[in-house]
Amino acid sequence: MNKEDVSFEIFPPDFVLEPYHVFRKNALANRNRTESQEVDHDMDILYQFWSHFLVRNFNAQMYNEFRSLALDDDFSTRNASTGLHRLIQFYGASLSRNSVMPDQVVRDLVDLIRDEATTRAEHVAFYLLRSAWRSGSLDPRNREKIDSVLDAHMTAELEK
Repeated sequence: MNKEDVSFEIFPPDFVLEPYHVFRKNALANRNRTESQEVDHDMDILYQFWSHFLVRNFNAQMYNEFRSLALDDDFSTRNASTGLHRLIQFYGASLSRNSVMPDQVVRDLVDLIRDEATTRAEHVAFYLLRSAWRSGSLDPRNREKIDSVLDAHMTAELEK
């Protein structure tokens, strides 16, 4: 299929189509040039991509990069929350999907909820899980996985 065969009318005239690996490389290079508390536009697009793509096409290496950049680099070091919000968006989409979540994602979600309880005023991930927990929309297999890594106090909080 040629570029001429595809209608690009839905994209702005200055839209440039780039392969993932090129876009990722450029976004990561540009993020090092932005100030603390800010996320470069390309980095935000990369976070958006990861938050949607990984729900249906889980890749542990890509997920680990997403999580590390969002939490360790941007949120903890740079005090920028865009990546964290996209990561929570990914967890929410994973909770609402009728497929089994990878064990690593379940553990990381519960760890994030524990971290929220001790370090942040906002408990977005906790409320997201509690909503899915209570509504019955959570796949029973995921509920069982999550329940296996929760402590009694957290389970009681979810069921309040």
